[in-house]
Amino acid sequence: MREQVEQDMAGIVEDPDLDVESTLDELNEEANEILEDQLEGEPEAEGPEEE
Repeated sequence: MREQVEQDMAGIVEDPDLDVESTLDELNEEANEILEDQLEGEPEAEGPEEE
């Protein structure tokens, strides 16, 4: 993901015709999907045990 962000940010700087909002929206969607996949693998947080 980090490499993709670096490439897209370089593209934003180098290409004045690039749709910046669209590019950043796509990166955000991809990052959110990756985060969601990672969180699905995490165990559920448990509250304090009651005695």
